Amino acid sequence: MNFKHKILTTIIFIISALIPANLMAGVDQVSIYIPSFDGPKELGRNVATVLNLQIWQTLRRAPWPENPDNLHFGYGLIYWDNETLSEQSHTEAERTIKGLSMLAQMSFWGKAYQYGGGVVVQSNLSIPAYNDFRENKFEIWKTKLNGKTIELDIPRRRIEMSSIVLEPSVIEKYSLPSALKMYKNQVGDEEVGEVGDSYVAIKFVPGFAYVKSKGIKGWVRLPQLSKRPTEIVDFVAGVIRVFRGDWRGAAVKMQGVINNANTKRPLKIDAYLYRGMALERQGESGRKMFEYTYRLNPYSKTTIQYLIMSDLSALNRLTGVTKDKEGNEIKKRIKDTILEYRYLFRDDNPWLFKVQENL
Repeated sequence: MNFKHKILTTIIFIISALIPANLMAGVDQVSIYIPSFDGPKELGRNVATVLNLQIWQTLRRAPWPENPDNLHFGYGLIYWDNETLSEQSHTEAERTIKGLSMLAQMSFWGKAYQYGGGVVVQSNLSIPAYNDFRENKFEIWKTKLNGKTIELDIPRRRIEMSSIVLEPSVIEKYSLPSALKMYKNQVGDEEVGEVGDSYVAIKFVPGFAYVKSKGIKGWVRLPQLSKRPTEIVDFVAGVIRVFRGDWRGAAVKMQGVINNANTKRPLKIDAYLYRGMALERQGESGRKMFEYTYRLNPYSKTTIQYLIMSDLSALNRLTGVTKDKEGNEIKKRIKDTILEYRYLFRDDNPWLFKVQENL
């Protein structure tokens, strides 16, 4: 596949001032590949365009407009292909993004078809585990136990999402970002140009993006996706933020998925796990999130692992004169959890063995 001619590459800088180069040294790039969705005529491409724009506006290089801790999350990159996958499968999506010309961390793909007066979209997220040459894999949760590092992977790497219904007027209006108008102001009709095949995002406000394209700066008006809130974009945006180490931003997006009445149980479980992990990575307890997950599915090995990881993190946060007493209570809870749910794990499970060995 000739990506030079077929892929729109968008580098995202979501701050009003550039971060000094010395702060960016060693910061990894996180990429997502979004091919045209499978569907009749131009429908699939248009659907992918709208979803692309919705995900695009959630990316940020640093907290904005205030960033008191001087945080930065590196570069976010969107590979956008106006061709569909040669086969609509996780296997093909993963094969495509693992090529040396891309090395993306995930692919967002799917199918669109007309139904009644709207457009129905079925989407998927593929997140292969492979050597993508990043120095820091923030998505892997790491904590210490008696000097040893305990690691836990993300909940799932192949995700099928619920169907959503898009507005036909939105699909018809936004075909490609190169057709987007740039305006002098957020309101008004004064155009200053059109967004080209590459563009830099400077800042976002709800419904608008201030971008630079072909040397011109202007406001782009972003479309509403559908009549109902869409959990898909929040979830994909949250996963991207996890991969970039944007913990507070990830927690916010996953809360949006949790609060959405349209979110189905499997995706809600993932959102609880991601949000809890993001809270833990900020130094806060995420155990309540994992307990919610447990109530949704008490027979999940993954949920039990996240509960144990939360307890291990709590051990590392202990300080003061009651540290030993509280630590023994937490260790007992871990042992009791393992004893009760040992049947969910294979006898040779390396993660559980390492926890037990060092507890």
